Amino acid sequence: MKSPNEIPEESRKRRLEDLDAGSLRLSTPSCYTNCDAAVFEKPENSTFDSALNIRIAKNISGFRSYTHEEEARERFLGVSTKLKLWIDGSEGNDPWKIKKTLKHSDCDRLYRLTLCKDMVQNHIIKVWEEAGKVDEIEKVVSDEGVAVKVWDYEREREYELKLKKQSSSKSYVVSGAWRKEFVKERRLKKGDIIGLYWCTSKSRFVFSVLARAPPVAVSERGGE
Repeated sequence: MKSPNEIPEESRKRRLEDLDAGSLRLSTPSCYTNCDAAVFEKPENSTFDSALNIRIAKNISGFRSYTHEEEARERFLGVSTKLKLWIDGSEGNDPWKIKKTLKHSDCDRLYRLTLCKDMVQNHIIKVWEEAGKVDEIEKVVSDEGVAVKVWDYEREREYELKLKKQSSSKSYVVSGAWRKEFVKERRLKKGDIIGLYWCTSKSRFVFSVLARAPPVAVSERGGE
């Protein structure tokens, strides 16, 4: 092994230049101790990686884990306190393009949910037009209506409802199993806020109860 004094000055200078920050690469053997020493390579399990893995594990352990009973309870109540990652919505945007505060007529024996014309036209019909769904668009304005799939986000179940445009009011209505599967099963009532959006990858609506109506005070009940 040669001593540092035996290494030519230009060689020492070149090797020192090789150690600048811009030339250091984990996959490139550009770091030496002297001429005859083995090339230094980053070990597979370095101290840095170990510390990083410990930090990641500590952060993950800080997340709250849900029991099956807690998840079932939240689904029954129609709420969720879990962090949600929206795949179908645009990044950084609220995916629930159609939101509505339910009225009494949405939850009574009319068996239908009324949706604003502009919201359906802008967020549903336009998407269908771009996808070439001519048959669906023609059916939705007919007396028959068009069958649509609706995914209940909290219950993780899919249902088939019917979407139709009302000729009288120009609004759209969702009927079919709306009252049985949603109003009754989800215990929907006046004042609840629901959200809908069209999932292009699955060709279906996604439904969620975004907020529950505040409880009615006893004094207010007496005045009804």
